[in-house]
Parts: sequence; structure tokens; C-alpha cells
Amino acid sequence: MLVVQPKIVRPRTLKVLTAYDKCKMECKRQRENEGLATYVEQLKAELAAAEAAIEQENASAEQSNENTAV
Repeated sequence: MLVVQPKIVRPRTLKVLTAYDKCKMECKRQRENEGLATYVEQLKAELAAAEAAIEQENASAEQSNENTAV
């Protein structure tokens, strides 16, 4: 009977994070979060503008339907 041994993957090097590396990673995380927050706000503003445009379009369509019915 042939037994297949799983291949053991050993890490090449264990990287120890210095205080500088930790600070750099934290700054990167904060920049990404700020960018995401700005992007979310932009999307919310676009959504509000689109909803307002739809409401205006629906109101004008209803008004034109009332004018044609009279």
C-alpha cells in the first residue's frame, strides 16, 4: 500500500515587525479607512440626487397625465 505524505511547507523567513513597520501599517489602514468613508459619503450624495431626480420625474409624469385626462 502506497502512503502519500503531505508536503510540508516551511516558512522561508519569519519577519519580525519593527515599530516603524507597525506604524507604517497603521497609517496605511487609517488612510484606507478615510478613503472608504469619503467614498461612502460620495455614493450617498449621488444616491440622494438620483432619488430626487426620480421623484421629480414621477411628479412631472403624474402632472402630465392629469393634464391629458382633463
